Amino acid sequence: MLTDGNLAAIPGAANAGTRALLRLLAYTADTARYTRLRSDGEGSFLQTYQELFGEDPRLPLAELPEPAVKGFLWTPFSRPALTSAYFDHEYPIFHANGDLLSYTGERGYQSYDGHDGWDYVLDAGTPVLAAAPGRAVFAGWLDTLCPTPAGLVVLDHGQGYRTLYWHLQSIQVQEGAQVSLGQQIGTVGSTGCSTGPHLHFGVEFLGRDTDPYGWCGSEAIPEDPWAEHPAGTVSRWLWAERPSPCPVPAGAVVVDDQDEGFSRSPALWNEAPRGYAGHAYWTVAVSATHDSTHRVVWQPVLPEGGRYYLYAHIPWYDTGRPDTAQARYHVRYAGGETVVTIDQAHAAGQWAALGEFPFVAGTRGYVYLDEVTADPGTTVWFDAVVWVKR
Repeated sequence: MLTDGNLAAIPGAANAGTRALLRLLAYTADTARYTRLRSDGEGSFLQTYQELFGEDPRLPLAELPEPAVKGFLWTPFSRPALTSAYFDHEYPIFHANGDLLSYTGERGYQSYDGHDGWDYVLDAGTPVLAAAPGRAVFAGWLDTLCPTPAGLVVLDHGQGYRTLYWHLQSIQVQEGAQVSLGQQIGTVGSTGCSTGPHLHFGVEFLGRDTDPYGWCGSEAIPEDPWAEHPAGTVSRWLWAERPSPCPVPAGAVVVDDQDEGFSRSPALWNEAPRGYAGHAYWTVAVSATHDSTHRVVWQPVLPEGGRYYLYAHIPWYDTGRPDTAQARYHVRYAGGETVVTIDQAHAAGQWAALGEFPFVAGTRGYVYLDEVTADPGTTVWFDAVVWVKR
């Protein structure tokens, strides 16, 4: 445990990233102070920080890198994985407030709140891959007062960013080693306080937890609470393999389930208080086309022609049955039509990538979806689709 003695002053020789990390670690200076922080929240953090450093933690330090504006991370595993816990944008390291606020601006109750990363459910022994090139600044086992020591690898990618890979079963990189993109650094396990095999993937910017999915927000919650917190930081979309679907960039068009470009067949639809803009439709999958009664078309008004990357939003909500793994989206674009099968179960609470297609200006293109799947009895979601200009 750190003490006031070694946090009373930031070493002058420390680099900018180290100084920022030491500033954040001030709240763990002793058990009594940490207990007070958890109970009192933001006000106590400010008081504690000023006691130790004599200044406001929201004042910027000189010579610090700015948050990334371009994605540089790749998925740290090679097979589909269910997400069991999300980054909580309401104070992920201080206290639980009863629910979780995801990067889409949605509140959820199916994950524990106060979570500082993303949990991906994978079989024990699944290879864990480096999300970006970097240097292993930690590779070993930590006693976190849990049933077993936790296997952890921390990679430093420069420009203030680090990635953390927790609960590893084995570690296959040496501390201090340079690591290439996609290199295996360990295997999935259930070490530390984990109750089942999974990878906890975290990202830090200047020592502060950040969400690699950025912040989309919603009409109800437009500003990111974590970016406003004295111990927090801004979150940016950091994934290199696909562009961010939100906030909607210039030239992008969203067609939501309440918009004019959204049309659905007359049928008995189920509705959920979750999804893009806080609402979505769902129904139960059927196995044959002649049994289909639930059909939806998303038709945008595109301001210009060109190549667009398409995403479908999949809500994270418990309907009492599993989500489909076989939703068949029909994408009609300039010159053809493609059927894209989306595993909605593995994309719950996220934007699922449909791919990149050429479109002409106007309303000639569309996306179609019905409830016919190869796994009847599951939930099929119908929410927003976004066209992101390349």
